[in-house]
Amino acid sequence: MLIALALLAQVVGWIATSSALPRVDGTTGPMLLLIQPLVAVVGGVVFLAEQITVLQWLGIAIVIAAIGFTTVANARRAAANR
Repeated sequence: MLIALALLAQVVGWIATSSALPRVDGTTGPMLLLIQPLVAVVGGVVFLAEQITVLQWLGIAIVIAAIGFTTVANARRAAANR
């Protein structure tokens, strides 16, 4: 059962990723992929009652900051090109 669940989650996840990436621009796609580990951590906390360590919180903050900085830089670049 566990193997079937893992395989199903991987197959559905990669099909969704593969079909969505061609529809977004080259900078948005990688930023969205960086969110996946954050969703996994939140899922572990919500569904499995896992505890997040200080190092994990730091990693989450770094990833969110990087996504934010990249999003702002891309928006500024797009506005400058108009």
